[in-house]
Amino acid sequence: MPSDDAGRFVCNYVYYHSLRFAEQHGIKSLFVHVPLFLTIDEEVQMHFVASLLEALARSTLPACNLASCMPKTAVLQI
Repeated sequence: MPSDDAGRFVCNYVYYHSLRFAEQHGIKSLFVHVPLFLTIDEEVQMHFVASLLEALARSTLPACNLASCMPKTAVLQI
C-alpha cells in the first residue's frame, strides 16, 4: 500500500531499525519524534529536549562506569 505520509514512513523506519540495531548489539536506543514548529512552538520543543537530555543523563550516568559507557568499537588508550 503506498504511503502519503513520508514523515511517518521515515520515522517508523528509523525507529524500527534503531531498535533492531540496539537489540543486536546489546545497547539501548531512544527515538524522539520532533514535530514541526508550526505544530509545537520551537521554544517549547527546545525546553522539552533540554529537560529530556538532563533526565537521561541523571538516570544513566550514575550507574555507568567508563568501560560500559564506551562504544563497543572504541578502544581506550592511556
